[in-house]
Amino acid sequence: MAKRISRAARNARKNAESIKCNECTCYKIDSFKFGIAGGIMCAVFAALITLAGIYQMSPVWAVIMLGTYGALGYTLSWTGILIGAVYAFIDGFIALWIFAGLYNLLIKKCCRKR
Repeated sequence: MAKRISRAARNARKNAESIKCNECTCYKIDSFKFGIAGGIMCAVFAALITLAGIYQMSPVWAVIMLGTYGALGYTLSWTGILIGAVYAFIDGFIALWIFAGLYNLLIKKCCRKR
């Protein structure tokens, strides 16, 4: 029985930029979209950690957040949720954007060697 693939999945495969070598096919990562996804994830976790810190559920993680963003105006408060989420989004975006760029660079070099 043949596996049916949706039109969206077929178009995504056609549009995915890949690097083919003798042994494998390596797909490039869109650095910007990967950074956005990482930024959103970090912002959500920072908001949850701040919320847990406000209600005294996670004092250790709250102290780490205060040490990281405290000098930038972050506090354990309702406005601190927003401030911490913004700073965490920026940090997550930059870290994962760099990660995706390095990944794309390394798969190009890997496939050239083979």
